[in-house]
Amino acid sequence: MKLCGKNLGFTLIEIVLVTGLVAVIGVIAAQFMVNFFDSYQKSENTARVERAGRDLLRTFETEVRGAQMVNLVSSTEIRITNQSSEVWSLRLINKNCATEGNNFVSFSQESGGVFLEEPLTPTDSLGGVNVTHLQFVETGGSITLAATLTSACGLPDTARFKVSASFNAEVRPRSVYND
Repeated sequence: MKLCGKNLGFTLIEIVLVTGLVAVIGVIAAQFMVNFFDSYQKSENTARVERAGRDLLRTFETEVRGAQMVNLVSSTEIRITNQSSEVWSLRLINKNCATEGNNFVSFSQESGGVFLEEPLTPTDSLGGVNVTHLQFVETGGSITLAATLTSACGLPDTARFKVSASFNAEVRPRSVYND
């Protein structure tokens, strides 16, 4: 088939219009992807903070409820004597976020001169959480814990993905019921 006198191809205007249209669609798609990944990161941080808070409350409630005795050492530390007469401390460990990592809640015991310390909240600077507030209050035989946890301080672009949650629990030690 032979075309007589007809030019094949696209004009410059058609190429510029198609290129512009593809660029606009690309920018819209890129913005959609950025928003999608930002939402995913924020929801991951929220889940991490909430999981750490629930784990902290569960341990606090279990240990205090089953305790033989609970002593308030300071507003950020309690000592728990369990049914086996072992003494454990639940306390806030403060760190310099910029150089040392996240603040965390420690569950520790001194046994035979050896100090055993177990972090109750994840401590790694990228995947952990930062405990910005921990307070114990004793009222009428009950111990109340108030804690605020935030996203890990080592996360890149922290302000954009910052998540914060507060947790509270009030527990009476078993010994209070037995008295």
